[in-house]
Amino acid sequence: MRTPAVPYIASSEAPTLWSRTIDRPGGRFLTASSVIALAIVVLAIASLSWRRRRRRITQS
Repeated sequence: MRTPAVPYIASSEAPTLWSRTIDRPGGRFLTASSVIALAIVVLAIASLSWRRRRRRITQS
């Protein structure tokens, strides 16, 4: 007799973040695209901050 690949979860337990997002169709894509979008925003903010700081240094 084979054991099931996914262990039985009692109905009283709440679903995990993994099962609610990653484990659903499109969940991995949504996660990857969210990380990429966050990285772009962080790079844009860092770039603007760096340009402002550099502009202040050259004007002084």
